[in-house]
Amino acid sequence: MEFDIVGTGSVLVSLTKAELSAQGLTFETLDYENAATRALVARLLHRAAETTGRCFLHREPLSIDVLPDGNGGCLLLLSQPVLPGGGSCAFAGEDIFALIDAARACRVQHCATGGTLFQKGNTLVLVLLDGTAAQRRILSEFLQPLPADALLVARLEESARCLIADDALKVLGGTFA
Repeated sequence: MEFDIVGTGSVLVSLTKAELSAQGLTFETLDYENAATRALVARLLHRAAETTGRCFLHREPLSIDVLPDGNGGCLLLLSQPVLPGGGSCAFAGEDIFALIDAARACRVQHCATGGTLFQKGNTLVLVLLDGTAAQRRILSEFLQPLPADALLVARLEESARCLIADDALKVLGGTFA
C-alpha cells in the first residue's frame, strides 16, 4: 500500500492484488454499496491521514476515483474540496489551553501537522503555510482567524517571539496527552 500526495486535498493510494484480496475484494467487486469496500475506504482514509498528514473528514464530500493498475490491483484517488483561500492561514488567541484544545481536535481528525507558533505580547498566533480545509474548520472553532499572507509572516518573524518553529499542531496536540 503506497500513499502519495497529489495536489491540494488529494491522495493517490496504490493497492496490490494481494492487498485487495486480503480484504475479500477484487478490482471488479469494488463498489461503495459493498460493506467491505466502505470498510476499506475508511481504513484508507485513516492511513492516508497518518501517512501523509492530509485530513479527510467523513462529513465532507469525498470523491473516490478507482483505476485498475494492470496487475489485479488498483489506484484510488481520494479527493476532498479545499476551503476557498487555500494555502496560508493564521489563527490568534490569548488562551494557550484553547490552542491546545484546538490542536487536540486536529489530532483526533488526523490533521495535527504543520504550523509555527508565535507570541506577540499576550497574543498567540499559529501560522500554517499549507493549511487544510479540516485544519481551518477546526481551528476557527477555537481561535480567531486572521488574514494570512507573506507580510503577516514577515512581521511575526521580525517582531514576535517564535515559540514552536516546526509542527506546532503536532507538538501542541500531544501536550498533556
